[in-house]
Amino acid sequence: MVVYDDTLGLENLIQKTIRVAQRYSTCALHTPTAIPLPATPYVALPAPESMQVDSYRLTRAERQRRIQQHLCWYCGGEDHAIAACPIRPPRPAVSTIQLPARIAPLTRTTVHILNSHVCVSAKALIDSGSAGNFISNQILQKLNVRRKRCQQDLRIQTIQGKPLGRGHIRHFSPTLTLRIGCLHMEDITFMWATLALELPLLSNVSSNNEMINPSSTTYL
Repeated sequence: MVVYDDTLGLENLIQKTIRVAQRYSTCALHTPTAIPLPATPYVALPAPESMQVDSYRLTRAERQRRIQQHLCWYCGGEDHAIAACPIRPPRPAVSTIQLPARIAPLTRTTVHILNSHVCVSAKALIDSGSAGNFISNQILQKLNVRRKRCQQDLRIQTIQGKPLGRGHIRHFSPTLTLRIGCLHMEDITFMWATLALELPLLSNVSSNNEMINPSSTTYL
């Protein structure tokens, strides 16, 4: 403390010192005291579980012995690991859950077949992987058109590699107009072939399908 006025006297100096001490004491009362955190209680770690081998558990000492001596963890034998244990029951390496097979139903699309004087509506099975376009004799009769003879017979097979029908295509339709919905229209020529009733490829097709019909003699 520096006092510039030497005329204060000792009494005044003592009074000022007392006031300064009281001021420091007052400031100390308003300063928050940090509360120490409670001590974290000690929690003992659980002992490691014994190795479980099917219906019983190995003790800790037995587990350590087998690990140190490179013994089989299942039977305790030598010269093999648990994966190659001869007495361990076999376990599947992958899940054996079997889900039922799901087969999507055949989707038939309503199409319109036109020529110069008539329009016929029919149900068509559209397959982007098919090698050709086929039509039934019923549609040709409704259109009042005749089949044309192919210049060369075509050999056809099912996806199983078996001949489809008699195995040959000898006729095709004249050029017709195919309309699907309101946005697609094209000129197209269909092939015609006899169809055996027992063909597995079309065994699930509904009998009211006019363009692919197992109950008729032709298919689309």
